[in-house]
Amino acid sequence: VILAKGDMGEKRGNDFIKSTISPSNFNAWHTGKFSFTQAPLKTVLMELNTFYGPVFQIDSSFSETCLINLSTQAQPPEEIAQIIQLLCEASFTQQTNTITFHPPNNP
Repeated sequence: VILAKGDMGEKRGNDFIKSTISPSNFNAWHTGKFSFTQAPLKTVLMELNTFYGPVFQIDSSFSETCLINLSTQAQPPEEIAQIIQLLCEASFTQQTNTITFHPPNNP
């Protein structure tokens, strides 16, 4: 994987995944301070995982219609999950160190 300015690389098993980090959250992997404006849920969870580890997941049936406006600073993952639950009218399940978001009315 070749990374450029603003890219992030992550090793998952034997694969390397490349993604782009928004400029406002570039140092968030270190500080835990995030700011999102009209960001798709999938993008928000990907960026949050740079700080929290692979904690947040999204159910494959979740549509990309939920846009997030959120500022947070190193809050516990459970608190962030509750905020996202309210913003997206979603539900989430938690197992060990994984929080998975589900579409509204689909536990």
